[in-house]
Amino acid sequence: MLPEGKSVALYSQDVKELIAEAMKEAAEEAEKAAPKVPPAYDPEALERRLLDYIRTSKGVISVRQAAASLGVAPEVVRELLARLEAKGAIKVEPASSASTA
Repeated sequence: MLPEGKSVALYSQDVKELIAEAMKEAAEEAEKAAPKVPPAYDPEALERRLLDYIRTSKGVISVRQAAASLGVAPEVVRELLARLEAKGAIKVEPASSASTA
């Protein structure tokens, strides 16, 4: 924060460069901390990414982990799974629970 009543124009070039560098570093840190969400919800692109994720996982996925990998909410992954199943691209089966013998 600049001292009250002072303009950046009054500072020396070295100080201006330090301020600019600090602001750049702060912006980079904020970007790293922000969740990685696709800039626009493109269902077809997300479907392709989800299919790649499913293939990599050999067909068994965790909705929560897939959501984290894609940078979307778990509800979006569930919607994408339903869309892919409706298109016949995949068959969604619930996780099997351990059976007792």
